[in-house]
Amino acid sequence: MSFSIIIDNPLWIILCLIIGAIYSVILYRKDSRFVELKKWKIYTLATLRFFTVSIISFLLLSPLVKSITTKIEKPLIIIAQDNSESIISGSSSNFSKINYQLQLDSLKNKLSDKYEIKQYTFGDNLAITDTFSFTDKSTDISDALNQLNNIYANRNVGAVILASDGKYNKGNNPLYIEDLDYSLYTVGLGDTNTYPDVKITEVLHNKLAFLGNDFPIRVNISANNLKDKNLTLTVKNKKIKVFSKSIIVDNNNFYKTENIILKAKSKGLQHYNIIISSTENELNKENNIAHVIIDVIDSKQNILILANSAHPDVSAIKKSLDKNINYNLEIYDINSFKKNITDYNLVIFHQLPSKSNSLSSILKTIVKNKIPSLFILGNQSDIQQLITLDIGFNFKQNSKSMDDASPSINKDFASFELSFIDNDFYKFIPPLKVNFGNYYNIDNSRVLMYQKIGSISTSKPLIYFSTINDNKYCFVNGDGLWRWRMSSFLQYSDFEQFDELINKISQFLALKVKKSRFNIDIKNIYYENEAITINAEVYNESFELTNTKDVKLEVVNDNNKKYNYIFNKTEKAYNLNLGTLPIGDYTYKATIKLDGKLFTKEGKFIVFPIDLETKDLQADFKLLYQLSEKNNGNFFTAKNINLLANRISTNDNIIPVMHEQKTMSELINFKWLFFLIIILISLEWFARKYLGAY
Repeated sequence: MSFSIIIDNPLWIILCLIIGAIYSVILYRKDSRFVELKKWKIYTLATLRFFTVSIISFLLLSPLVKSITTKIEKPLIIIAQDNSESIISGSSSNFSKINYQLQLDSLKNKLSDKYEIKQYTFGDNLAITDTFSFTDKSTDISDALNQLNNIYANRNVGAVILASDGKYNKGNNPLYIEDLDYSLYTVGLGDTNTYPDVKITEVLHNKLAFLGNDFPIRVNISANNLKDKNLTLTVKNKKIKVFSKSIIVDNNNFYKTENIILKAKSKGLQHYNIIISSTENELNKENNIAHVIIDVIDSKQNILILANSAHPDVSAIKKSLDKNINYNLEIYDINSFKKNITDYNLVIFHQLPSKSNSLSSILKTIVKNKIPSLFILGNQSDIQQLITLDIGFNFKQNSKSMDDASPSINKDFASFELSFIDNDFYKFIPPLKVNFGNYYNIDNSRVLMYQKIGSISTSKPLIYFSTINDNKYCFVNGDGLWRWRMSSFLQYSDFEQFDELINKISQFLALKVKKSRFNIDIKNIYYENEAITINAEVYNESFELTNTKDVKLEVVNDNNKKYNYIFNKTEKAYNLNLGTLPIGDYTYKATIKLDGKLFTKEGKFIVFPIDLETKDLQADFKLLYQLSEKNNGNFFTAKNINLLANRISTNDNIIPVMHEQKTMSELINFKWLFFLIIILISLEWFARKYLGAY
């Protein structure tokens, strides 16, 4: 470290010395009190006063002190150790975690004299640690390298030593990351040999199935070096075999796709185990099983179309709704309908009520039981009957004549979105036949389309919604929808635009939002390395959030073992972290007592195994070799890891860096100057006192 003093002009120092000299001469030259003193004593007192005044004068100039500090930074060597399961789960059994730890410790000792050493593990995440367990369920090499780049962006990184089997199952291919500013040395762990192995490589399935329906599962199977072996593919649900098939391996590089059709017999989350039988000489049996979760629901929407008479609109709507597997669709002529109207989630009335069918009883039941309804109006409709229902249809019919009305999209409609708003579908579709008259008390935000008469846009709704007593209704104020379906095909060679419109309207109407005072937010599926977090909300009778009472939770595993918890209270709600749980099926029951009533939420969740690391255990040394070659390093195996220290020490690019830091500070801030001035003044004062000057 070096120092230097900076002032505007060095001549000011001379002036400060002159001021100190003049002051001390005036003070001591002709003072009668010092006549009898020896000259050297007077000179000593004058000298003390000279330095005191000169220093104080100099400080008044606000001088600056520049200090330069030089620091030598050792090169940083980072060891990134793959901590995933595949390192020790490979076919080779000669890998010793203890021996490898000793080799790595020896390498660090050789490097520690000349280099700074940092050691990390990576797999599920990057962590700085000197120990490793080889238990992580996934590997993301590119993310680990990118994180190290960010952490040590401004450091003197000499090299990174990446120890891995070269298998990654998350993130991007590490060969695609940008070139590193340091050397990358790779150490290959694991076994590159090919052994007899059969595995389930991929399972494709839908997440949902409907109770009583068949659903498909596609299983991809591969087998290496197992020609002429007879395998069995089995599917189990709750330990019960639901499918079994024999498969003969006809070559040493066998691959087969098996399409399995199962029936959804029980509702709720269903856990299926797919197993391909293993052979005696197969070393890796972890990849012989796959897990599938299917949510079987019994919630198809029952939709009824009631028509006053045969009409092409009815056929057009039927074809659109038939494509939706979530709907059970029934169509009846009003004169042949004998069922209970309350069995349906949505009723579509085509030109009903009509002049010949008032439907008084059915419509009263609809309103009373809050059954969502879609009314398509035309020249057969009884407008007055519909108005008297008081369900949001407010219309004054001026005459019995009909208008041709084209649609004009309401850009402010926000209940749901339609993709064709951004294209020209609705601009070229034929007009509907609408009743002539005026609408009143219509909420413009609920209007999907306005009527356009010729080239004039009006404020009359063509399609709009109302909500009365928590029930939703929709009114299509014209017939001729079948022409819209034909127009969709003429414009786009498919019916997607029209089908989307009908399905979006039906979905919006049929969806019922239930307002509950006790709600639990929990996922259906958690992975074995994922913390299970649950949130809860509780409302008082005014539907304001409250958390004055305790929420209790009981969790039961598939062995009928019970775990009891109490939720933690947040500012206005509740949360609970169960941590990680073993693989299996769990049921839960959350309870809270409010106002003397017991509120309960029950359900099921599954802790799902992660088998990313066990699907393929053959090490990929080729990737590690390419990675090191690309980044000015070398590839080593675990057996010759001891050569790494010598290779790094001979790398001319790995050198110490000298950092020079300059700082500027005011001299007056140095405390030692204050004490120096105090000492000089004190010495002079004591000397004068001793010599009798005071």
